[in-house]
Amino acid sequence: MRRVCCYPPSPEVVFERPDFEARALVGQVNVLEQGALARSYGVSATSTFVYFKGGHEASRQVGQTTYEDLAGKLQSLLVAP
Repeated sequence: MRRVCCYPPSPEVVFERPDFEARALVGQVNVLEQGALARSYGVSATSTFVYFKGGHEASRQVGQTTYEDLAGKLQSLLVAP
């Protein structure tokens, strides 16, 4: 079980597996380089994952986590109405 942690951002979160290819868009914001964008979404710490559905925030997870936890949360949002 791999851990995803703080800074530098872990590229495996964004690029590791094509599990959600064509079903979800996954992006990454470097809070040090794009501080204004991060603040506009209320992100003040690294390892903050914000999930959007229908153009609105659907969930938020802050802190260390695993790929499996992130993928599970994303999968639950994809199947929810």
